[in-house]
Amino acid sequence: MINYKVDPDDPRPRYYQVYASLKARIEAGEFPAGTTIPSERQLTEDYGVSRITIVKALDLLEDEGLIDRQHGKGNFVVEDESCVEDCTIAFCVPTPSESYIFTILLGATRVAMHHHVRLQIVEIGDGEEEVETVRALIERGFDGVLLFSRSIHLNTAFYRELQQRHYPFVLLDRYCPEIPSDYVGFDDEQVTYQLTEILIKEGHRRIALLISSEAFATSVHDRLRGYRRALEDHRIAYNERWVGQTVYDVFNFIPDTLPQLQKTYVEFLAYIRREAPTAIVAINNYSAEQANDDLVTIQMELMQAMINAGVQAIDYELKIPLASISHKMLSLNLMPLRALAMQSGETLGEKAIHLLLDRLHRKITGPPKTIIVPMKVQMFN
Repeated sequence: MINYKVDPDDPRPRYYQVYASLKARIEAGEFPAGTTIPSERQLTEDYGVSRITIVKALDLLEDEGLIDRQHGKGNFVVEDESCVEDCTIAFCVPTPSESYIFTILLGATRVAMHHHVRLQIVEIGDGEEEVETVRALIERGFDGVLLFSRSIHLNTAFYRELQQRHYPFVLLDRYCPEIPSDYVGFDDEQVTYQLTEILIKEGHRRIALLISSEAFATSVHDRLRGYRRALEDHRIAYNERWVGQTVYDVFNFIPDTLPQLQKTYVEFLAYIRREAPTAIVAINNYSAEQANDDLVTIQMELMQAMINAGVQAIDYELKIPLASISHKMLSLNLMPLRALAMQSGETLGEKAIHLLLDRLHRKITGPPKTIIVPMKVQMFN
């Protein structure tokens, strides 16, 4: 009998050893396409590991498109797409160099290389410019499009046209409410609910939400909905003035008035402690980092005001607790980080291109499909 037990001396994580072994067994033909691999219970016995380890290994196999996990039926081996007809896909993004979008591209590119798919990164503009770019791609013979758009609210009619033409496209990160389409995104509403509730349970009742500049995006709408629902479930009144793009918005003053703090810093501190939010939820790392920088600027003004006035023994530190969503770890030099919901752009890109390939190869037919990628919340002391 073959011994599949993991090697305790192998530096690779246990789940990765299981993943590598199962992948090798699939590629060797032990489990042909369309058949199931052993059950999770059997795999825990075969490899001598916990069920959690097996699940993580299966997640990797699924992300790579090697298995199709069907609840209640089993884990089916997927046909190797490298054997099907070649195709060319365009990945349309507004800013390829943006770090979050870059992680999505990384995940999509990995899958494309594995399946020998030609993937071209295309930078798109806003509104009509996006429409013109995608039309040109179709005319050039691209088989399908992955679309990370910041103009969904402007191009509803165009998406309807693509559907009427049966042209395959997948929306990422944000969707079009008026036109159901293939979409891959995160559990935005639920995770923002969870982050807000964490701050509520710490005793905060005045919690601000920073929504960045993309207030029109459906991902932002869903995160706002989660924030409001958490407040309502805990019988805390929703205050519209505590929802804004920046700290200055939710503190209700403008940066140009900072020099005046040298005369009114005592009143300003009193105002913050009496009326301003005591905690902040940021919808992404950009909002979180900007909030930290803005609070540092305000605190420096307060410090200078204290020095100029010769005042001592006044607590001027603005260490306002923060919970945020981010695709990377945050390094904040002022705000205490309480919770961080990690969104994996790589997973988003992988699942999006798998969905598009399934459409192209008719493994999925029928109505549009939505795939929600969960975010993991990490707590900090």
